[in-house]
Amino acid sequence: MKNKNNTSLDIIRIIAALMVLFTHVGQTAGFEFSGSSGVTCFFILSGYLACVSLENCKDAKTYYKKRIVKIIPTYYTCLILLYVINLIIGVFVDKTYLYNCGYRFIRYFLFLHQLIPSDNYWVWSNSNALWTMSTFALFYLIAPYIKKYINNIYKAIGLTILFVVIAYFGKEPLATLLASIPNIDNPVQFVAFNPIINLWKFFIGFIIYYSFKNNKQLYLLAGCVLAIVASLVTGKALTRIPVFIYTILITLAIIWPNIIKNDKIVNFIGKFSKETFTLYLIHPMTILVVSMLLRNTDVVSNIPVYTICLVACSFIFTHFVYSFLITKFEKKLKKLIFK
Repeated sequence: MKNKNNTSLDIIRIIAALMVLFTHVGQTAGFEFSGSSGVTCFFILSGYLACVSLENCKDAKTYYKKRIVKIIPTYYTCLILLYVINLIIGVFVDKTYLYNCGYRFIRYFLFLHQLIPSDNYWVWSNSNALWTMSTFALFYLIAPYIKKYINNIYKAIGLTILFVVIAYFGKEPLATLLASIPNIDNPVQFVAFNPIINLWKFFIGFIIYYSFKNNKQLYLLAGCVLAIVASLVTGKALTRIPVFIYTILITLAIIWPNIIKNDKIVNFIGKFSKETFTLYLIHPMTILVVSMLLRNTDVVSNIPVYTICLVACSFIFTHFVYSFLITKFEKKLKKLIFK
C-alpha cells in the first residue's frame, strides 16, 4: 500500500497542527479554542503511516533508521533551542527559569519524561507541551512487533479494544497509586498523558490500514458514522466523537488522495506539511518568547493583534528552524545512518 504524494493526508496533518497551535495561542492571548484533539489526529495518522512504512521497509532495522532520521533532527533541535531559551530567560529575565536547565532535562532526550514521574510535572514531564514525544517513541519502538502479529482488521480492532479497556480502567488506579507516593507532582495529569494510556489511538491507525488491506473500508466508515450518531443520541462518550471524525477523514483521504488538482497549491501544501512536525514542537517556545517580549506593551490587550503576532512568529520561526537547521541535521544524520 503506497502512500506517496497524498495531498489529502497532508491537509489533515496541517489542520491538526493548526488546531494545536491555536489552542496554545488562545491560552496565551486570552480566548478559548478547543483544538487539543488535534493531537489525537496525529496519533491515529501516525498509526496508519507506520503500517505503510513497515510494509515498504525490508526489515525492522530499516524502519527504525527511517524513524530516527525523521524524528531526532527535529526533536533534538527543538530541545536544544528550548534549553537555550530557558537559559537566556533565566539569566536576563527571570532566574526561576534556570531551574528548567537542571540535569533532569536529559530525560527529554531519552524520551522518558512522560514515563518517569517527577516532583514538578510541568518542568520535567511536560515542558513546552512535549508530553506526546514519549508516546510517539514508545509506539514507534513497538510498531514492528505489533504489526508482525496484528495482521488483519479483526485483530487490530481487538488490540484497540484491549488498550481502550486498559486506559479506561487503569487510569484512576494508577493515578491513585502515584498520589500515594511522596514528591510526585500532578499524578492525574501524568497518567492521562502516559504513553500506555494513549496507545489505543495509534492502533486505530492500524484498523484504518487493515480496512483497506481487507477491503472493509466502507464498513469502517459506516461503523464510525453509527458511533457518532449513537453518541449524539444518547449523550454518552461525546468526547470520543473527534476520534470517529478523524478516522472518517483519514479513511476518505486515503480513498481520495489528490482532491486538489492545481500544481502550485499541491506544492505549497506539500511543503507546509513537511514543516508541521517542526511547527508542532517549536510553537510553544515561540509563544513563550513573544509573550515575554510583548508583555509590557499594549499589544497583549488587543486579542486579534496579539493572536496575529503569536501565529505569525510561530510560522516564521518554524520555517527558519526547519530550513536552516533541521534539514541540514537530517541530511547529515541520514548520510551517517544509511552509509
